[in-house]
Amino acid sequence: MGVAHSIAAFWLLPVWWAGIGGVLLTLLFPRRSAPWLLTPVIGLALVGLASTWSFTFGIPLTAIAAASVIVSGVGWVLMTARGLSATGRMRVPWERWRDVVPGVAITGVTGWLLLLPVLVGGRQFTVFQGNQWDHFNYLTSASVFARLSRAEIAQAWVTPADLLADPLLAQARMAIATRPMVFLMYTTSALVMRLPFADGAAVWLASLALILVVTTAFLVRTLFGPRRAWLRWLAPALVVSGFWGQYLVDINAWSQLAALSVVTGILALTIGLCLSTPTGTGGSDRPPVPVAGEGRGVSAALLIGILGACLFSLYPEILGLTGLLVLAALVPVVRIRSWSAVTRWWPLLLAAAVALALAVLDWQNTIGFLRGQLGFALATQETYWQYFDAYLLGRDQWYLGVLADLVTPSGVPLSPAEGVAVLGDRLSVPVFIGYALTTLASIGIGLLGLYFLTPPLWQGLPGVLGVTISVGAFLLAVAVLLIAARRGSLGTRILVSVSAAGMVPVVLLAVNGQLFAAGKALASISLLLSLALVTPLIDPQLARWPWLLAIAAAWLALQLAFALTRIPGAGADDGIHRAPPYPAIQQPALKAAVDWNSDRAIAAARRCEAVTVELTNPWLRHDTMVRLRDAGVRYRITDPVNTDYGVGADVGVMPPIEADCQMAAVVDERGRQQVVLLPIN
Repeated sequence: MGVAHSIAAFWLLPVWWAGIGGVLLTLLFPRRSAPWLLTPVIGLALVGLASTWSFTFGIPLTAIAAASVIVSGVGWVLMTARGLSATGRMRVPWERWRDVVPGVAITGVTGWLLLLPVLVGGRQFTVFQGNQWDHFNYLTSASVFARLSRAEIAQAWVTPADLLADPLLAQARMAIATRPMVFLMYTTSALVMRLPFADGAAVWLASLALILVVTTAFLVRTLFGPRRAWLRWLAPALVVSGFWGQYLVDINAWSQLAALSVVTGILALTIGLCLSTPTGTGGSDRPPVPVAGEGRGVSAALLIGILGACLFSLYPEILGLTGLLVLAALVPVVRIRSWSAVTRWWPLLLAAAVALALAVLDWQNTIGFLRGQLGFALATQETYWQYFDAYLLGRDQWYLGVLADLVTPSGVPLSPAEGVAVLGDRLSVPVFIGYALTTLASIGIGLLGLYFLTPPLWQGLPGVLGVTISVGAFLLAVAVLLIAARRGSLGTRILVSVSAAGMVPVVLLAVNGQLFAAGKALASISLLLSLALVTPLIDPQLARWPWLLAIAAAWLALQLAFALTRIPGAGADDGIHRAPPYPAIQQPALKAAVDWNSDRAIAAARRCEAVTVELTNPWLRHDTMVRLRDAGVRYRITDPVNTDYGVGADVGVMPPIEADCQMAAVVDERGRQQVVLLPIN
């Protein structure tokens, strides 16, 4: 995939989504101001719903892709006509340009900041990152979904012969029962932008992060009005491109990254729908989405319902958290004094009904999947957190050895008394206290997305100073939130309320031993918590405290530094851009010992009638299979077909084919495996 293709696809994906969303907004708001900044996420949601329903009911995704391009074009025509009509009746005021120019400029710069690591790192960086298991599942399933219907995939693998004929069916068949919307979103996007399935994911994820910037900026505008436009755009841009936004991309959390834009859009629309007074910024600006009493409640409710239906399929595990966040956002707003004040919230009930009605169309992958997933999450205590959430306990990983002694051989945690006894045997009292304080300090600033500043172990003066500074930084952040909750505007109080409510399930899950689920919940509310920390820069009512401004500015500067370091990090020779405990890669040898730049071999294979793949590395073999499928080349792997990247069940060998080429791995001068194409005499 060339550089020009990557750049074009990155910028055109949000344009395509925005055009689709624009059609719906022009229909719902024919003569009124519409939430135009939500057009990309609304378009993404509509693409997801259309792709999922078409896949469920047997409509080829190629047809959906073609139709979506036409719809997007119509949307841009309608939005352009609306804009020309508005400017034709009256001169566009300077205030409007003061709002547009910062948005365009900051979004443009942020887009390059998100894309440059992809361009600098190349395939060695983008082939996969923190979670190769899910990443390859997404790529493989998308490649299969583009060619086969759901019924064909579901009927396959009835016998081993089906899997032997097409080894990629194993991942695709599993995906159709595991919230497949994000797979289908990517499939349709790849078809529209002509992205190779094996290589287009990094560009697609960067585009998802970009529309999260725009959606978050809309939330900030809803809360604080159009004032301080540069800061109102800069804060979301640095929050998304900083630690928390990068983290979601780097652990290959496709569903969660896409879902955060949807959740943010739901929050913004709900707040705008229910606010009937000025937003508390000291001005007279009203929310972008007016209340039901002004005749627009149905339109806003339909938008919320559509986004909610998308969330049902895209990431149903986050539905409960989303409901909690919505309720927390309304707490500072609601003042029930009469029955009329209560009935004003009816559009929210309409939105919930719309979301549920649309979700029922694919109930097995929405309601059914949610029921099974909740039961699994509550009944198991996964240890994935030791990799994905290790950053929360600081840069030193001494704790993994200690924690290993705090569980029984079957994985059941010891009781508190037993755990204290074990720790007492292993550590002296001073060392235990030092480790405990260091860990608490690390968790505190880890919650702030500053894990890279965590202190060293409790060893001498450097350790004491590090812990002291870390604890002080965390307490200052808490002070910012407390002052913002008491002295800030209504928008600030809403953000603090949402952040506090979001931390409740994080703490409850952690206390219950569900540490991986707690980490996922934390990642879901982290952007909102981060926005709450920088409200002194956005909210004029907090500007009277210079030290609050200094803390918020320092935090944003650290996020910018973290984002900038990702660019040279992506260009590392082995493609591993950060060291542990950041979850940049689970198995370093997969990149350190493998050269993933197999473009030359794949290009040469296009001239072959058929290829035998003789690669013993299961990940390299699987990547090659997907790339050959993208290239339209017949292939046969010589190793037994395995259901799960070499750790599943072997089901036999593929039938023989008449091949004139073979792919093998040779060791290059750097000691890495490199894929080469050889002729068969």
